[in-house]
Amino acid sequence: MVQVVTDRNTHIVLGRIVHAHVDASVWKDGRVDPRLLDPVCRLAGSGYASLGELFSVDRPEWTKVEGTRDQEAMPRARKPE
Repeated sequence: MVQVVTDRNTHIVLGRIVHAHVDASVWKDGRVDPRLLDPVCRLAGSGYASLGELFSVDRPEWTKVEGTRDQEAMPRARKPE
């Protein structure tokens, strides 16, 4: 644990990961493949969800967004190939 941030009834615990184990069955091209991992998302109460459709959003380059206004230089989502 690094820090606990408290705001009224909410507590956010920030930590540092020092070790993680990844099963070889979900490892592909040097990364965890979310399709192979097939994670479950925790919602409120007794609700859960599946990951759903995957898409990518390119990281913007500062030189392309510097001086722009509002949403004009924001990258757009694209489906993976």
